[in-house]
Amino acid sequence: MKVIRQLLLLLLAAGAILLSVSNRDLVQLNLPFGAYVLEVPLYLLLLGIFLLGLICGGIASSLARLGRQRKKQARHKRKSDDVPKTTGAPLAAVGLPSPRKKAVLSLSKPGTKSPNRSENSL
Repeated sequence: MKVIRQLLLLLLAAGAILLSVSNRDLVQLNLPFGAYVLEVPLYLLLLGIFLLGLICGGIASSLARLGRQRKKQARHKRKSDDVPKTTGAPLAAVGLPSPRKKAVLSLSKPGTKSPNRSENSL
């Protein structure tokens, strides 16, 4: 993948060099906000337009990706809202069996004190 990226970058650089060598003529650029006229080489104008398109495409791609992420989050939220929460509802209401109580084994006789408990403990 790294080699392919380097080859594409090399081809892009070679294309930019060929563009600048073959289009060195000056062109007049009339700006719409006044009586300004710029004379720039044609290759700079073309590269500027290319970079402007690259920036606009990157912004549009980012906005589209953000829209897809928002839709995915909304869909996920709707799915999680459909699942009943078991924190406050009884287990039988959501169709789950109730947990069984664990039996506590007591080795002491009824009415006698347990050796683990002391009189001074809180």
